Amino acid sequence: MITFPDVQTCRSLAMIPLSAAGHALPMADAVASHLSQQGESLLRVDLGNGPGPANWQLGDISSHLAIESAGAFERLDSPSSPTTAFEPDLLVQALLRWYQGYERVLINTAPLLGHAGKGYTPNKVARCVDGVVLCVRAGLETEGQLREAVARLQGSNLVGVFIDDQSNPSLGQRLSDALGKRHRLSGLQRWLQKNPWINGYLGQ
Repeated sequence: MITFPDVQTCRSLAMIPLSAAGHALPMADAVASHLSQQGESLLRVDLGNGPGPANWQLGDISSHLAIESAGAFERLDSPSSPTTAFEPDLLVQALLRWYQGYERVLINTAPLLGHAGKGYTPNKVARCVDGVVLCVRAGLETEGQLREAVARLQGSNLVGVFIDDQSNPSLGQRLSDALGKRHRLSGLQRWLQKNPWINGYLGQ
């Protein structure tokens, strides 16, 4: 579920994973699909999984021939190795160019924590866009990491948090585990593991 009300005022959004490389890309695609279904023309740009095979650079925005269709939206996959250090002004100029063809630009970045400081630094990307969505893995990342991330994003417009709970045990699984391996309760354990009301996937 996407629940960040300020997103409608942001023409550019950065999807920034907390600590896991590549974690935000499927989330960015999910958000892009959701927004595109509302009738928006959208470009999803990957600045988090490079260097990639796409032959483009931020400093050469006139030749972005690497843009491809991803169904409901268009995508620009990770560029080749930057020939110079990342300058935020280059991204600002690229965004202005992309705005001419798209209503919204969604950018996936490298992890905020543990980033080596090379390439497209998440902190710098965050300051160039209208809004930031922090991508968090429930049950795998800590409150301390989240607090550190929020501190690093000072000066950026943090509009929401996207929580991925696929790795977080459901209530039904936790109850089943608490019962342990009791033969007489095996039927109850199976019911707890599969019940949609308890496990939170009703209607999905």
